Amino acid sequence: MADQDELFHAEWSTDTRMADTLARFMYASLIGCPEYISYSEIQEGRAVSPTTWSPDLEKILRASIENHLRGRNDGDGVGALAIAKSGTDLVGLLQISYEEAPNHTYVVLEDLVVAPKFRNYRIGERFLKWIEDCLRNKGVKEVFLESGVGNAKAHRFFERCRFETVSKVMMREL
Repeated sequence: MADQDELFHAEWSTDTRMADTLARFMYASLIGCPEYISYSEIQEGRAVSPTTWSPDLEKILRASIENHLRGRNDGDGVGALAIAKSGTDLVGLLQISYEEAPNHTYVVLEDLVVAPKFRNYRIGERFLKWIEDCLRNKGVKEVFLESGVGNAKAHRFFERCRFETVSKVMMREL
């Protein structure tokens, strides 16, 4: 992996022809990880409960990815998608949304996914640093994210990357 790690490359993507490939990549990276599920996965229909993915997950991911490739998010904001490669291998994908507040623009990191076989090689850390540098150059001052309550590995990762817990989201089924 050392040679591949040296070839790490991240880039923004707008090529909608990649939507199927990216959806399959994301699906394969998430389907065995119900701990990834957070409130937005439930709100957007990706998951049917805090522990169960939707049977239509790949189709839902494809629609979300296509929106982000077209510069839209799944709401009314501006979305963007970036991919990470090591050599010719697709190793990561991230989706963000730019959100407007009265006095500033902030970003929501909607998804950061690294292929399971490329985890623990600092790909996620390098990808996150790349996106932060891009956003800083655009004048963005804050990045927010959410993480499934049971996703302890992700929590440790983001804490190492200097993210802080600022709220707790709760849900009640009716």
